[in-house]
Amino acid sequence: MSEVFTGKHEGTLEVSKSLILRGMVIGNLVAASGADIVLHGMVTGDLEVQDGASVVLYGMVNGHTYVDGSVRIYGRTTSVTKRSDAASVFIDPKAIIGDE
Repeated sequence: MSEVFTGKHEGTLEVSKSLILRGMVIGNLVAASGADIVLHGMVTGDLEVQDGASVVLYGMVNGHTYVDGSVRIYGRTTSVTKRSDAASVFIDPKAIIGDE
């Protein structure tokens, strides 16, 4: 069962478990190995998806998204960078990438 986070976190938040994030991270979000995150909220910095981590993005990342694991993007991010051949990236046609 996933924990649900609805508050505000300041600074880098590193997660290595199942989490539904409906709140705000004022800083960077790091999805470490073992993380399974559903992001409905907002990250003001970067999103880093490490090897062995999975993120589904419905919300907004104001910074960049760096992927070594798996990410499915339905929301918004400034850019997406695959950092390994094993990285998996799905971008929904309605997602917003960049400053559109």
